[in-house]
Amino acid sequence: MAASTARAELEGALRRDPGDEQAWTVFGDLLSAAGDHRGELIALEQRALASARDFERKVLRHRIEELTRAEYASWLGPLAQSGDLDPGLVRGFAMDPQLRRHHPKTLEQLLAIESRTGALLRTLTAERATGCTKIAALLRERGLADLHSLSLPDPAFERVAPLAKLDGLRRLELARAAPVDLASLGQLDQLDTLVLPSLRADLEPFADHGAFAALRRLDLSFHASPRLALGRASGRGARGDEHALAPLAGREQLLELDLGHAGWTELAPLAELRSLERLVLASTDVFDLRPLMSLTALRELDLRGARALADLSPLTGHAALESLRLAYTRVRDLRPLRVLPRLKMLDIEATPVASIDDLMAMPALERVIISGSAITNIDPLLERGVQVIGRPPVVTPSWRELANSLIRGDG
Repeated sequence: MAASTARAELEGALRRDPGDEQAWTVFGDLLSAAGDHRGELIALEQRALASARDFERKVLRHRIEELTRAEYASWLGPLAQSGDLDPGLVRGFAMDPQLRRHHPKTLEQLLAIESRTGALLRTLTAERATGCTKIAALLRERGLADLHSLSLPDPAFERVAPLAKLDGLRRLELARAAPVDLASLGQLDQLDTLVLPSLRADLEPFADHGAFAALRRLDLSFHASPRLALGRASGRGARGDEHALAPLAGREQLLELDLGHAGWTELAPLAELRSLERLVLASTDVFDLRPLMSLTALRELDLRGARALADLSPLTGHAALESLRLAYTRVRDLRPLRVLPRLKMLDIEATPVASIDDLMAMPALERVIISGSAITNIDPLLERGVQVIGRPPVVTPSWRELANSLIRGDG
């Protein structure tokens, strides 16, 4: 096998799995044979990881830092002193670069470096990009359409269709975006995670059951408005958010969903998402959890700041639930949680819960957050081995109580 072919195959393997140390070893040998100092760097990194002696690790780390300083300019060429790039170097390769300015030009320069510093590019961030067409084209031209993760925070463009050509993309983040063609991303058949915080667009693209086939994790936190989520063309805007989440009803393959920090109230469409393991409804207007009764695969449920919430009875069937966050809610009755066999972590910060009786009855409880709650006695929990975060407030006795204590001779 030609060295160039072997190198290309190893680069592809390391982009897919950067934790494959065996591939790194072979790659390092190949680089050393070609006179590339990154071969030595890889060997030093691996020795440091394997060493059990603190002094030896320190010596190796010192040599790694020396080698990196000496070779940095050759690895990055004209970008070595540029403020347009944070290279995100891993063993001398730009695996996690961040483009700060002049995005297409900077990316083109990175991928054109003769020493192939950008050949292991796995995740890419481009802040405030003005477009995505050239970025997507460059990645495809350089054989990087299998990019694992792309983050485009605060994009200054509305059309995202060019990204659909990155057919190997697994994770995409478009923070504070207002895409007019979100549906075009539905053809990314490897897309596992879609992060859309502060999305300023409706959710209608998710109603197509044939699109987003691989999607397992969806972040819609800080959505601009549940009313907007209905879709401007739906004609349903005046009905509040009754059907705002309806496009998600068919996303039965979802494992994680974040709807936090938005004005959602109606959760009925979520009843069909029976594979969900993690659901975030923090700082929403949710008050009725009955639509969640069918979501028995839930392991984590975050309801912090859902100030209208008081009733937990719909959660009695959630035998898989391990973590429940109820901080800053109106919940005071924890009896429905007594029957949950796997509940390990409970957050009741700033709630009106006053008794630990229900906490003591939870069979798997390991950690509880009580800061700002009405609980005054935690000793039984501590004696049981439960980790208690926060302590009951110190009660300062009144002058009358102090006087009565002195009269009784209590000290």
